[in-house]
Amino acid sequence: MGTKIIEGVIFYPVQPISTTGGRVMKGITGLDAHLPAFGECYFSTARPQDPKAWKKHSQMVCNLFVPSGAVKFVFFDDRPASPDFGQVEEFLLSEENYGRLVIEPGIWFGFSAIGKQRESIILNVASVAHDPSESERLEPGDKQIPYEWNFNTEL
Repeated sequence: MGTKIIEGVIFYPVQPISTTGGRVMKGITGLDAHLPAFGECYFSTARPQDPKAWKKHSQMVCNLFVPSGAVKFVFFDDRPASPDFGQVEEFLLSEENYGRLVIEPGIWFGFSAIGKQRESIILNVASVAHDPSESERLEPGDKQIPYEWNFNTEL
């Protein structure tokens, strides 16, 4: 069972498996409701205190994992028909809070590594292949999103 972060964003915890010499951190096994088709799989990195924001997909379902580091995700719902219209929510995904973060189309989101020391790694198993015309982008400080990136406190 998952935890709803905001309408259209769900976190499914996944317990890493300890093995000799390291851990196994599972991701996705087969297609399911949040991955009805496979588009592509890619890794990206996030630097501390340097947000990658904002993005909203029109078709892509993102299935995100953070196997290394810690990343603060921020979500904004500007869909008038949504029960969470106008809400902003934060969520921390990390090695210690490992799992699958599902982001449905239509949700604005941004993210940044937290802490001061290292870059974090994010894996996206996407439902469609990358297409620049399939998403919208805004800069981190854009006033259309009622959120100020603050790195003095962390989740």
